[in-house]
Amino acid sequence: MSKKQCQSCDAKNRQQARFCASCGAPFVAAQRQAWKLYVGALLLSLFVFVGFRATMKPPPQNQDNHVHTPDDGHTHEPSHASMPEASSKRLAQLKNAAQSGAPTDLAAYAMLIKELSSQHPELLQEAVTPLKAIVAQVDDAWTWKQLGDTHFDLNQYPEAIDAYKRYLELQPGDANVLTDMGTQYFYNNQIDEAIEAYEQAVAVFPNHYHAHFNLYLLYTRTEKPQKAQEHLDRTVEIEKAFGKIMAPHRPLKPQFAEAAPASPYQQLEQFFRTHPIMGPKFDSLQVKGNQIQVMLLNFPMDIMPENAKITLSSKIKNQLEQLDSPHTLQLVDHQSGKILAEY
Repeated sequence: MSKKQCQSCDAKNRQQARFCASCGAPFVAAQRQAWKLYVGALLLSLFVFVGFRATMKPPPQNQDNHVHTPDDGHTHEPSHASMPEASSKRLAQLKNAAQSGAPTDLAAYAMLIKELSSQHPELLQEAVTPLKAIVAQVDDAWTWKQLGDTHFDLNQYPEAIDAYKRYLELQPGDANVLTDMGTQYFYNNQIDEAIEAYEQAVAVFPNHYHAHFNLYLLYTRTEKPQKAQEHLDRTVEIEKAFGKIMAPHRPLKPQFAEAAPASPYQQLEQFFRTHPIMGPKFDSLQVKGNQIQVMLLNFPMDIMPENAKITLSSKIKNQLEQLDSPHTLQLVDHQSGKILAEY
């Protein structure tokens, strides 16, 4: 039977082998399969927030993935023709409001772009401008992170690194962002800096599965097998005990967020708009008698972990208790009208 030769150490392995028995390097097919396990859909990044983004994938063969067109002196904006009319109208309204230059208007426009980019990825580059306009006015940690995440998703590695650096100066010790920054260094072929960022992440949060896994990959690549094995062993231990976990999400609100208004219904709407998970998916709040419907855009309620559902339920019920009379509240998918949850 023919043998499969490892490109890293030249050792011969069984034809069916996925990893080299000598050095542990993955063969191409296995490597491709491994990445499928770690690169989550960015659509769900607002739910698991930094989770999927913090995982590692091989750098693209061509690091410049953007379509270049000749500069003819005109601004080329993506076509919104295929977008649902309601979304297109809302985008136009928020874009117009953002002309005010107010950070709240700029943030609303940027976050809608990021939401719509899940179905229209050509939009995402548009989010950079309003986010940069905010940090030009306010040195705001929330906005720096949003800017870093946007550059990350656009494969703009140096820009993502710069944004994450400033965020970490304002919010030091965020293990998830350290992991994201490490991944951007890796994509940019700055291996020493990537290792340093991942090491800082596991120093802050020792059970960070993805940071340990990425360190295993990088120490294997830099031919430090003992360190690579240590981090591989840790990933096995962590997954067995806790699953592929990351550090707890750090709640963060924009410095420029408006104070909660006096109306109880407005306070409830503000709760959903600024919620770190549901905020980007929020569409509107509708009150009909003693029933409240919160309209959400493609919110992945069905895959939310049970403990997260319990925490969310507790917070929503606490908000309902602030109202003057008893109310029921439904989370509703805006497009289908499906009731996602009721409280």
